[in-house]
Amino acid sequence: MVLTINGTTRSERAGGLDNGEVNRFTTKPGEYRHDLHTIEDVIENIAEKAYQRGEWVSSIELDGENILIAMVVEKLQENILNVSATVDALASIGFFAAADLEDLTSWVNGVNRDNFGSSDLSDLAYKTAAWVQVQAQTFEQLEAASERKDYRTAFVGFKKLAEQGHAGAQNNLGVMYASGEGVPKGEQRAAAWFRKAAEQGDASAQFNLGNMYRNGQGMPKDEQQAVAWYRKAAEQGDASAQNSLGVMYANGWGVPKDEQQAAAWYRKAAEQGHAIAQNNLGAMYDTSQGVPKDDRQAAAWYMKAAEQGDASAQFNLGVMYANGEGVPKDEQQAMAWYMKAAEQGVAMAQTNLGLMYANGEGVPKDEQSAYVWWLLASAQGDQEAVKNRDIVEWDLSPEQRAAAQAAARVWKPK
Repeated sequence: MVLTINGTTRSERAGGLDNGEVNRFTTKPGEYRHDLHTIEDVIENIAEKAYQRGEWVSSIELDGENILIAMVVEKLQENILNVSATVDALASIGFFAAADLEDLTSWVNGVNRDNFGSSDLSDLAYKTAAWVQVQAQTFEQLEAASERKDYRTAFVGFKKLAEQGHAGAQNNLGVMYASGEGVPKGEQRAAAWFRKAAEQGDASAQFNLGNMYRNGQGMPKDEQQAVAWYRKAAEQGDASAQNSLGVMYANGWGVPKDEQQAAAWYRKAAEQGHAIAQNNLGAMYDTSQGVPKDDRQAAAWYMKAAEQGDASAQFNLGVMYANGEGVPKDEQQAMAWYMKAAEQGVAMAQTNLGLMYANGEGVPKDEQSAYVWWLLASAQGDQEAVKNRDIVEWDLSPEQRAAAQAAARVWKPK
């Protein structure tokens, strides 16, 4: 009885495999180590040694029969030809512990194609119907895996579905490559997957591809292409794309500047609850760009965005309350909204908060607290904060200055 095991060497690239580098081990039970007496013992021991060398076992032949292929076929059948589920099952087995997931998936795909690619029509119809059902379930499960930061499971599954043309998976795979979550960051790969999904009409992918063009990520910067893809997504109702299209019109990026068009697209997104668009629309009413000046409308849109946690809107709403524009003047409300924005790191809010502490507006006068906020804002380059910091520090005792500086050093945005 002769057992032959082929192991494939991993390359130095991120967990990949060198094509054609194969090590062949031929042994008889009991000859590899004296304490090994069964076929299973030998397989596990060689697999362990291979793993220690950075290899994975890709073929196990027992008297000429590839028992590893038989194992993969069985797993494929158990999972109704769901390759991603099969890979997940195999990856927990010692034979594959050192395998790169992309290469393991590709190899299982080959086994699937070789063994199930010539099924008769009735069997194929059953498998196709079953796969459609499994595919839908799998995509939701993969999204759940991604949300819980199980990126290994998400990547393997999304890649399989993406290669089969699933637009949502193609977009999500692009997101993983763009962010470097679960895979080495690769902007060109991200853009390529976004394009595949975008060309199928996936609105999220169209928006993402627009961002890649706008920022020159994975491709040359092209604001006109960014506008074109934003528009495709915006016309499908994607709120983020509607807001971004408004930004392009407001600034004349990739299109002639048109404040009315900007306001119109901001409104579409704002009415869907998009916080950034709500703040942008509020700013249009605040400054009479594309719409007549209307402080009440400005304050109302700022409020909607501020209540969702948008820091810029919280600062803007604080200004409205401080000046009594669109809302009754209310220093305590101004103080409260400045605080929310300042705690998120908005330098102008930190500067204004310092002024309110220094002057006792909406809060008891507290120059030490003012100094803390001006220290934080000046660290971001706010020149008004620098000036105020340098003035007030001489009104503080050495102990107060030291305490304020210590508080500023350990401060972190919420």
